[in-house]
Amino acid sequence: MSTGFFIGQPVAYKSSSEDEKEISALLEIFKYNDEHYHNLSLAEEASITGEAYEVLYTDADAQIRFNSIQHYFDNFFIVEYANNKNYRGNFFA
Repeated sequence: MSTGFFIGQPVAYKSSSEDEKEISALLEIFKYNDEHYHNLSLAEEASITGEAYEVLYTDADAQIRFNSIQHYFDNFFIVEYANNKNYRGNFFA
């Protein structure tokens, strides 16, 4: 599998404010979502199909969650991109 070569070394996170609480909170979210496996899943999907998508949401317990959207679900989503500098982000419906 070429996914390991594709993603290289794991990402390291550092706070520009030097606040360890920020990093700790972020790492807890990543742990809750099994971020390492999630990133491998996205990388594998991208290496096979040429693109990968993820959805970010809050669950019933108000916890931040993210999941990859497998390629076979692409027909169910419309991805919207914007080039407006005042636009706050991309989304899909």
